Amino acid sequence: QKPQEALPILLLVSSENETGKSTFFYFLKDLFGANMAVVANADLHNDFNAHWASKLIVGCEETFLDKKTVVEKVKGLSTGRKMMKNQKGKDQKEVDVFMKFFFCSNNERNVLQMSKEDTRYFVVKVPKVKGEKIHDLSDKLKEEIPAFLHKLKKRKLSVPKKEGRMWFKFERYATE
Repeated sequence: QKPQEALPILLLVSSENETGKSTFFYFLKDLFGANMAVVANADLHNDFNAHWASKLIVGCEETFLDKKTVVEKVKGLSTGRKMMKNQKGKDQKEVDVFMKFFFCSNNERNVLQMSKEDTRYFVVKVPKVKGEKIHDLSDKLKEEIPAFLHKLKKRKLSVPKKEGRMWFKFERYATE
C-alpha cells in the first residue's frame, strides 16, 4: 500500500533444504511479475544495473555478498531515493529508487557482512516445512494469488504510520 516507503532488507536463511525459501522467492516473482527482478550475486557486484534499477522488488536466491563495497551499495539503495541507472552503451541516467531487497541463503552465518547495530536487515531463520511437499506448495500459492491480493488490498495495516527509518521500529523485526 505504500511502495515508496523503505522497508527492511529481508534475508531468509537456513542451512536445511525444503524450507520453502525458494518457493517463497518464486511466489514473490509470480505475485509482482515484471515489478520484481531476479538477480545473481554477480549482478549486485556489476556496474550495469538497467535490468533491475527500476524494480520494486530485487531478489537474489543464493545470496553470498562477500565484498563490503557491494554490501554498502545494497544498504545505500535500500534507504536511498535516487540511483544511477547504468546500461551498456548508453549514458547513465538518474532514476528514483523504491526497491525492496529480498535475499535467500543456505549460509546462515556469513551470507553478508552486517553489524549488530545495523537496523536495515530483517533476518529470519526458516525452519523446514513439515507435512507438505514444496513443489505442491508452489502451485497452490500461485492459484491463491488473486485471493491474496484481494485480502491485502482490503486489510488495514498493522503499522499504519511510519515508526522508523525502515517504516517499522527496529524492535519489531530484530532477531538473534
